[in-house]
Amino acid sequence: MTDTNLEKNTSLTLDVLPNKLLLKQPTNGFRSGSDALLLASTMEFKANSSVLDIGCGSGAVGLSIIKNNHGIKVTGLEIQTEYAHLSIINARMNGFENNFKSVNGDIQNI
Repeated sequence: MTDTNLEKNTSLTLDVLPNKLLLKQPTNGFRSGSDALLLASTMEFKANSSVLDIGCGSGAVGLSIIKNNHGIKVTGLEIQTEYAHLSIINARMNGFENNFKSVNGDIQNI
């Protein structure tokens, strides 16, 4: 599914989280909020660390980690195709496409 088809077939909102992260999310269904920001803000990383965000959804936690820790690389693993695509869209929208990649898959099949 291309970005254009995703956005045509799913009702999305464009949210600005308190950390200034832009996040497109489905109007209905799972939506990220302050819990993602709290989780991302409590973690500390060494320079050039790599992070695996299991169940990344639209990317709120992983992208917040990148926003808080420049140079970190995050791979998001998401079982739902539309959310995996949204996380890529959100990474591009925030300028983090070089630090974030999304894998559409199931942790049981890695």
